[in-house]
Amino acid sequence: MAKERSGDPQLQQLFATLKDREFQHLETFRRLYSDLAARGGDPDAELWLLDEEISAYFRSYVDSAAFPGRGVAER
Repeated sequence: MAKERSGDPQLQQLFATLKDREFQHLETFRRLYSDLAARGGDPDAELWLLDEEISAYFRSYVDSAAFPGRGVAER
């Protein structure tokens, strides 16, 4: 794993944080999938994109993580 390969403590912390976030994302998507399946119908259908809760999650994620603000990447 990248964390173990890096000798830089800051990079190790970054990789650990990224790993934790990926597990959080996995659990979020599992919950969303289960919620849709419990409602009936086909959770694999493309209409899940129209679900308000899922759309709000994606919008929030993109606004806060994917594009957190000008200058963040440079820091």
